[in-house]
Amino acid sequence: MKRDFDLVRKLLFFLEEKADMSPILWTDPPQIDGYNKEEVKYHLILLYQGGLVDGEPMRSTSSDRIIDMGAVFSLTRDGQEFLQKIRSDRVWEKVKQKTASAGWNLTFQALSIVSSWLLQQALRSQLGR
Repeated sequence: MKRDFDLVRKLLFFLEEKADMSPILWTDPPQIDGYNKEEVKYHLILLYQGGLVDGEPMRSTSSDRIIDMGAVFSLTRDGQEFLQKIRSDRVWEKVKQKTASAGWNLTFQALSIVSSWLLQQALRSQLGR
């Protein structure tokens, strides 16, 4: 399955906006418009593996491979930081544009670096430096 950073961003917003600390269970993943359950579940695993969400993975009985997320609880500190960097729709679109025009593959690290750089540029221009 192909990684979709727009879905990643939507899931981060969903977790941030959750009203309580009850877990998202593997049997009832969030419904995100335009995505099926399997895509959502796969991306929750990616978010866990990336250290952006706190949860309890379900592992294979024959290896340490994660086969599903038993439960996802909340964003981690790193998840909150990452979301803050890509919160603005304008920044998000610029980040995607800059990485694509540079010929970069989208990765969590590339998105974080470019979004940090864009935020620094915006702050410098507002401060007149």
